[in-house]
Amino acid sequence: MKAAIFFVITLWVSSASAFDPAHVERLRNTGICAKCDLSDFKFPDKANLRGADLSGANLRGANLVDASLSGANLTGANLSGSSLEGVINYKRF
Repeated sequence: MKAAIFFVITLWVSSASAFDPAHVERLRNTGICAKCDLSDFKFPDKANLRGADLSGANLRGANLVDASLSGANLTGANLSGSSLEGVINYKRF
């Protein structure tokens, strides 16, 4: 994958987390995580998700504050309750 897809995630795993830690690692290592469960995951501020394939992913309640989502595939992704404050290329309708 392109270097632009790679980003660093500091992972704090707790038993109360809803996300699947294996899915977080897959996204971190490949930039691809279609249909992954990343619900309630706290991405670091300004996470670089440019060009990532998150199609059909569950991002419900995820922290995407100031994330770069340019070119990311979010087709069918569940973003209910996600924090999108300051997301690059995010437009309100």
